[in-house]
Amino acid sequence: MTSWAQEMETLILNWYILVATESVVMLTLFASLQFIGTLLAPAIGSIADRAGRRAVLCCLRACYAMLASILMVTGITGTLTPEIVFGVALLTGLIRPSDLVMRNSMIGDTMSSNLLGSAMGLSRMTMDSARIAGAMAGAGLFATVGLGYAYIGVVAFYSLSLLLTLGTSRVKPDRDGQPFKIVREVKDGLVFTWKTPRIKALMFYAFLVNFCAFPINMGVLPFAAKEVFGLTETGLGQMMAMFGLGALLGSLVIAVTGGPKRRGRNIVGYIVVWYLLLTGFGFATEVWQAYVLLFLIGFSQGISMLTMSIALLDAAGPVMRGRIMGVRMLAVYGLPIGLALGGWLVENAGYVNMVLLYCGIGVVATVTIAAVWREALLRDG
Repeated sequence: MTSWAQEMETLILNWYILVATESVVMLTLFASLQFIGTLLAPAIGSIADRAGRRAVLCCLRACYAMLASILMVTGITGTLTPEIVFGVALLTGLIRPSDLVMRNSMIGDTMSSNLLGSAMGLSRMTMDSARIAGAMAGAGLFATVGLGYAYIGVVAFYSLSLLLTLGTSRVKPDRDGQPFKIVREVKDGLVFTWKTPRIKALMFYAFLVNFCAFPINMGVLPFAAKEVFGLTETGLGQMMAMFGLGALLGSLVIAVTGGPKRRGRNIVGYIVVWYLLLTGFGFATEVWQAYVLLFLIGFSQGISMLTMSIALLDAAGPVMRGRIMGVRMLAVYGLPIGLALGGWLVENAGYVNMVLLYCGIGVVATVTIAAVWREALLRDG
C-alpha cells in the first residue's frame, strides 16, 4: 500500500511541478528533495536495530499520511503552490529513504539465508506491481478530478499501510547488552562497510547507479514524456507502468529462482545492460520505442538492484543488517547530485547529450569497479 501511494504521489507531483514551473531544473530539484534524508538512514537503521523495525516503520508511515494530508487539503481548497509542494517534499525526503531500509531489514530478520532471495523477490514484486497500478491510478485521477481530490486516494493508501504494518514482525536483533549510542552505532556500520571489500564494492555501485542511471529513468522522464514524445500526464503514467512491468518481471524471476548464484557477475552485467538501454532511450523518437526500452530498462534495473540488496543483506548478518542497509541509503545521495547536474545539462547541453554523458561515465566506472574489487566482488563465480 505504501508503494502504491508513493507511485501515485510521485507521478502527480512531478507533473504538477513541471507544468507549474515549466523548468526541468525545478523538476529535478523537486525529485532531489525526496532523497535528502538519506543521511539519516544509518541513524534510523541503528535505532531500528535496538527498538525494532516494526515500531520505526509505523512512525514513518504515520508521517507519510500526515504530510500527504497537507497536500490534499491545500489542493482541494485551491491554495496549493509549488512552494508548499517543495516544503512537503523536503519533510518527506527526510524520512522516505529509511522506509526501504526497514522493509529489507525485516525480511532479513524473518527469512533464512536460503530463502532470502525468493523472499526479496516476492517483496519487490509487490512494489513493482504497485508502481504499475499506482502510476496508472495517479495519472487517471489527476487528469479526471485534479490534484486535491486525487490525493484523497494517496492519504487513504498511506493510512491503510500504517494499519497493516501494525501486524508485522516484532523481531528485535539480539545485541550485546551495551548501552545504545547512536554515533557509535553509525560509526560501526561505516567502519564495517569500509573494511569489508565485497560490501564496499557494492556500495560504490549503489552510488554510481543513483548518480548516472536513475536520473534518466526517474528524474527527467516527465521532461522526456512531455517535450520529446509530446505526451500528457496519462502518457507519463503509461511510461512509468511499462518500466514497472519490466521490473515486475525481474522480481518474478528472482522470486522463482531465488536469485542468481553468481551474484557479483550478474550485478555487473545487468548494470552495463541498463546503461546501454538508457542510451537507446535517449535516442528514441517514437512512443512505442520508449515503451519497449522502458520495459527492458525496468527488467535490468530490477534484477541488478534486487540482487545487490540480497548480497548486502547476506553479507551484513543479523546484528549489522539495519546499519549496513542504512549506509546503503547514503549511496542515494548520488541521485540528488545527478538530478541537479542532469537538469542543468538538459537545459544547457540538451537532453541527448546529458544521457550520453551519464551512460558513458556509468559504463566506464562500472567496469573499473569490477576490475579493482574483482576477487571480492566476483568470488561467487
